[in-house]
Amino acid sequence: MNDSKLSGFQKWIIALIGIITVINFVDRSAISFVIQPLEREFGITKLEFGAIAAAFGIGYSVSTFLGGILVDRFGTVGTWALSALLWSVATMMLAMGKGYYSFFCLRVFLGVAEGLHFPALVRTVTDWIPARWHARAAALGLFGIPFASIIGAPLVTCLISQLSWRSMFVILGFLGIVWAVLWLVLFRKHPQALFSSMSTRKGAFSFKTTPWKSIFINPTFTTSCIIYFAYGYTMFFVLMWAPGYLVQIHNLSIQNTGLVLVPPWICAAIFMLAGGWISDYLWKKTNSLRLARSSLIGSGLLISGLCMIPIMFSQGLIWDLAWLSLSLGFAASMHPPIYTLNADLFGPFAGMAQGVLSCYFALSGIAAPTITGWVVQTTGSFHYAFLVVSVLSISTSLMILFFQKPDTQPKLA
Repeated sequence: MNDSKLSGFQKWIIALIGIITVINFVDRSAISFVIQPLEREFGITKLEFGAIAAAFGIGYSVSTFLGGILVDRFGTVGTWALSALLWSVATMMLAMGKGYYSFFCLRVFLGVAEGLHFPALVRTVTDWIPARWHARAAALGLFGIPFASIIGAPLVTCLISQLSWRSMFVILGFLGIVWAVLWLVLFRKHPQALFSSMSTRKGAFSFKTTPWKSIFINPTFTTSCIIYFAYGYTMFFVLMWAPGYLVQIHNLSIQNTGLVLVPPWICAAIFMLAGGWISDYLWKKTNSLRLARSSLIGSGLLISGLCMIPIMFSQGLIWDLAWLSLSLGFAASMHPPIYTLNADLFGPFAGMAQGVLSCYFALSGIAAPTITGWVVQTTGSFHYAFLVVSVLSISTSLMILFFQKPDTQPKLA
């Protein structure tokens, strides 16, 4: 494999990773734009909506760890296509929701179906992309997260306004099915990879010989898990509650809210790509994981938390959007390095390690919507909810200084 450049096949892999990440995040966050319709039609309170949003994390936390094991054992070709098909069905079924309990259960199902996504992303990059390109490939794939909101917010709000919120879920679900077909077609010349990982074909992977202890007690990895929880809290807070904040505080309509949220996610997209490129550049120049990965992870989350503080003292829509953009941007910049660190340290076990990491992300998906719903309903204000995000981000980012020293720890690659 030539490490200096990517083949056409590898470029298509990265493109499809980015596309499915867009679909994945649009599907999981679309419900945030139907808060008012659900309140009107079913009498759902903000606290109940917080629970519905958090239900995704319940299902996700159960399946993402298992998803990591599955992609390490069976590869990502067939398993990722199957996962996309299942969550597309779950998204379509949200159109049939009849009240609090049905939406809660369907969101759990959606979380279960999507749990394999990010372990599959890391495993695919590890298996099919040259090591020198890992951070950049991860950044291009993860670019789908902010891009999902850049195009997703206007798309979702347009579908709701022009058709209905039920039609919106059906259309979004169809997109995932199309991707699953394209993904399988791409690998048609590699039929042996359908349900077989690269490491399995090389004889490297064995469930019984997986070094569970070495992974779980690795201080760099355990710190990454806590950091990733804080990152996930920020992301789920913005995904699930930013639309409601703009509607309540700045009196925007649903459709205008979708357009107003585009600039913060554009900023996140730019910073995410920069994080991947800078990380690979530092790795090439220094050969130090602490400088190339850990320093970017810690500084990104620290500055993100600091940027949340001014929003508590809102000076108007423009200033709120400016600080929110910077906060999202710096948080997004740490995403590619933290994913790449798994591939750097754990190689053939990267999918399983990412599954564990994603469990913490899933827990943040439960905590952020629930805690925010409780805080907003109790205080009648979003400002204290921003304070929670800020304190969590700043405090956890400081752990990098004391516990993340990946250059001195053994690698399983």
